[in-house]
Amino acid sequence: MAAAYAKMTGGLGVVIATSGPGATNLTTGLMEALLDQVSLLAITGMKPTAQLGYAEFQDVNQSRLFAGAGIEWSKDAASPEAVIPLLRDAVATALTRRTCAHLAIPVDIQCASSPLPLKHFCASHAALQIRPPAIDTLQLDATAASLVGAPDARKPRTIIAVGLRAAYGGPGMSDAILELAEALNAPVLTRLHAKGVVDESHPLSMGVIGVHGKPGLEAAALLVSSSDCVISIGVEDESLLVCNLAGLQIRKVIEIEPDAMACSTRFQADHTIVGDIEKICRQLASQIEILQIKVDKKRSIQQTMQLDESKMMEKFSYMMHNNPTAVEIGTHKKQLSLSRIVSDGIKSVVKDADTLWKAIHEGEWRKIQDYSDHTRVVDNEKDKISEGKDYCHPGVLLDALSRARKDKSTDAVSRNATIAVDVGDVTLWASLCLNLEAGSRTLYSERLGTMGYALNAGIASVLACPEPKGAVVLAGDGGFQMTLNELSTFQQHKRPGDKLLCIVLDNVVLGRVAFGFKSAKGCDLIGPDYVALAKAYGGDGVRLDKSCDAEQVVKMALEKEGLFLIHVIVDPNLQADMATVTDNSIALMNSG
Repeated sequence: MAAAYAKMTGGLGVVIATSGPGATNLTTGLMEALLDQVSLLAITGMKPTAQLGYAEFQDVNQSRLFAGAGIEWSKDAASPEAVIPLLRDAVATALTRRTCAHLAIPVDIQCASSPLPLKHFCASHAALQIRPPAIDTLQLDATAASLVGAPDARKPRTIIAVGLRAAYGGPGMSDAILELAEALNAPVLTRLHAKGVVDESHPLSMGVIGVHGKPGLEAAALLVSSSDCVISIGVEDESLLVCNLAGLQIRKVIEIEPDAMACSTRFQADHTIVGDIEKICRQLASQIEILQIKVDKKRSIQQTMQLDESKMMEKFSYMMHNNPTAVEIGTHKKQLSLSRIVSDGIKSVVKDADTLWKAIHEGEWRKIQDYSDHTRVVDNEKDKISEGKDYCHPGVLLDALSRARKDKSTDAVSRNATIAVDVGDVTLWASLCLNLEAGSRTLYSERLGTMGYALNAGIASVLACPEPKGAVVLAGDGGFQMTLNELSTFQQHKRPGDKLLCIVLDNVVLGRVAFGFKSAKGCDLIGPDYVALAKAYGGDGVRLDKSCDAEQVVKMALEKEGLFLIHVIVDPNLQADMATVTDNSIALMNSG
């Protein structure tokens, strides 16, 4: 919850635990903060200093434990005088490095009087020293020139990738990023926990990139694989965007980050601009529009790429999979499927990628009038599995939720509710089918992939904001059962008007494991009556087993205050496909 709080607010999350299992049980949460690069301080108890190392009960060397998990700043307080300076250093480290810091305090030191008087805690201002006072205009101009390209060269194929750090900008962040996208005619892709930063009803918003460590969705995978350059806006890890499976950089990257500590040290950036992300995007868009007019006069948009088949195969093999799905842009309606690499050969797919990029560069997206559902990609054949049976299709449910959130008759708390997504097949359904307006917030265990995350994150997002606040928890039956005891936490701490809507997709199977691995064992599940469970905790709920009832049920659920649960019965054979990795040049085990 503390890691989710930090991710929600962009500030410092703090968790306090006892010695022994109180500390050891923190490991996953601390790793969550470490990998997703959010600021977290963990304070734990220890045995009395005189008993450290030989006490027979709950005596754990916590610093070594957490250091083994990758947490560099993990220390023990040896005296009352050391606590305050160590706390100062821990807070400064967590905030400036966007990482996790841990301080263990023996129980006898906890009981001691502080030798220092109460005074202003200055460490929180340390982060301000790594933010530039003004945007580097020379770097901005050079970046604009690079993105526009030379008149005698093919128009660069640029994608814009949006990460978590872009979520902490002002209300104009979506407009600023889309201004940049429109100036370049560049598609916009988001990491899942940045979903909603950019208005997803815009034609250039092409969906989510990076799900369970794989490219994720069809359109996003095709665009990344055929791109020349990635503009990385607040993205925590750029590996999926710029590297092949060997981890070697094969695409140019331009970084836009809020401060110097956020810049990547793993990849070579052609340009790095540090400062206010919203201002950078607006100024860059303005400069690009000026340069674009001059360059386009000398450049024919009909110029196409000179194919180097070996190099293109390296790019496209990274995204190969068996999920044929149409990607439609304006009047160009071809099967732009990466699986065609196998059946039709690399040149055919490259030609289709050329068609897609030509349509984007010519601005055909401007002609699209109704594109509100363009990010949804669901195989029609699989949709039919649920017909005539007592099941509700997740896509239908999430479409209904998307529409209800945009409906002005829905109350403000529900329209602005945080979306907390769990790990599993539900991750893909949310990525595929949920369409969010600008300013929406999504929380997800992006790097660690922790099942059970969503319920904790949803509760944390409610309590992190002024009342009343709402959250929608999207979880599968496997993930929800891992932390369902936290329903009591919400019931204990909820305030008047707070809302927690839990949507449990119940297909009685660990879907991502069962569908991702051939003949996987131990994936079948049983669960409780989730509606009865919600009522046992003092809430309410409803069972949903027909797609035709989804809109009515969602509308009713969003009107409820407090805890409400929708138990969604999902066809066990229905799966959400995604682009999987089969880079034939490198032997890797499939990780789901």
